[in-house]
Amino acid sequence: SSIIREDWELIILRNQIYNNAGDGIKLVGSTGNSSSGCSNFTIFNNNISHHAGEAIYSVGGIKNIIALNTIKANWLSGIHASYSSNLTVRDNYIEDNNRGPYINNGRPALSDSSVYINGSDINRDASFMLTFINNQIVDTGISNLVTKKGITLHSDLDNINDRDKSVITLDNNLIQNQIIAENIEIDLNILKLI
Repeated sequence: SSIIREDWELIILRNQIYNNAGDGIKLVGSTGNSSSGCSNFTIFNNNISHHAGEAIYSVGGIKNIIALNTIKANWLSGIHASYSSNLTVRDNYIEDNNRGPYINNGRPALSDSSVYINGSDINRDASFMLTFINNQIVDTGISNLVTKKGITLHSDLDNINDRDKSVITLDNNLIQNQIIAENIEIDLNILKLI
């Protein structure tokens, strides 16, 4: 996989990223929470497919954009964002991801849907958590061990350390051929879901 640690202002543009034994693109920080990570990144107009892990896995970071990508046939989630702040995900085509419940070393996977959002804190400089607009999520998972879920907002988001900034916007997305289109595990009295 392509692993990028704590970098600033990078554009990953017009690439064919496929057939890797791990994740397609992995943006990680040194702390594993919202206080570190890649910032001001754009992942734009790539074809990301057939990975044994996540297509795009982002841990921490602030002001990142994931847009206009085709994300298909990855073993785990198409997009997994953990501890993200000011993350915009827009106009992506996400098909046939989350094919099984285990990662490539046989351990259970954390993610359980085509798009998986989790994390228990938010960057102190953030103004929102996630904007997820105009995406298409189609035909999640082919394994009978996995419930076909389009997007999951995991319950650990309820522990966000700044409730005024914990805003998630889901708007104008097409989610089809799922058992559960939106798996909302969060307490809507705590987080703001628009």
